[in-house]
Amino acid sequence: MYAKCRRPADARRVFDRMPARDRVAWNALVAGYARNGLPEAAMEMVVRMQEEDGERPDSVTLVSVLPACASARALRACRQVHAFALRAGLDEPVNVSTEIIDAYCKNSVSWNAMIDGYAQSGNATEALALFKRMVKEGVDVTDATILAALQACGELGHLDEARHVHELLVRIGLKSNVSVMNALITTYSKCKRTDLAAQVFNELGNKKTRISWNAMILGFTQNGCSEDAYSLYHCDGQTFRTINEILMSVYHVLV
Repeated sequence: MYAKCRRPADARRVFDRMPARDRVAWNALVAGYARNGLPEAAMEMVVRMQEEDGERPDSVTLVSVLPACASARALRACRQVHAFALRAGLDEPVNVSTEIIDAYCKNSVSWNAMIDGYAQSGNATEALALFKRMVKEGVDVTDATILAALQACGELGHLDEARHVHELLVRIGLKSNVSVMNALITTYSKCKRTDLAAQVFNELGNKKTRISWNAMILGFTQNGCSEDAYSLYHCDGQTFRTINEILMSVYHVLV
């Protein structure tokens, strides 16, 4: 009641006098601080509820504290809460997942962090869905965004989505970014389209790096195009490559 009346200090005094405090009481205090524009205090209570009373945050706690993180533009806190939700399996409820996304979306840098986080943790479907939402809402896409989206497309083998990402990166001027184009080679190869991968590889011209050559040779190898891989290895100008690099690439595909 005190918290709803914008008197969080009074609410805290009542809370401190309680002989026994359960999760409901802690959640009420966390929500009270969050509603009254005190995100640091809300986060502190989330920590203390675990340390002092051994109460683990639940979905109600997270739904209360995430808006506080967002209002404070606290990217690190958002990541910590998100990581806890994933570990505890609390990211499934719609209300929690919605608050997580909203908290991230209020910090422009966070889009990339969340998309990359999903991609790196094997949640390619979620990464791609968030990428689409980012584009739809007109948030600026960077090379980091494209790299994470391409990784997700490759993991899922979604050729159409990979082509859409390709079109987007060309529109925003990332065609000259060698790291992005190398990732595109890998993505097309994972989508079993070595012809498209080879097209991107050739378009790099003299900008090709060792990573470019490795990606293309590995792409051929993964798709059973051993003759193409062998021919590419023997192309002129590849004196910097060693046979050990090729053998290691093939080894990682076979094991």
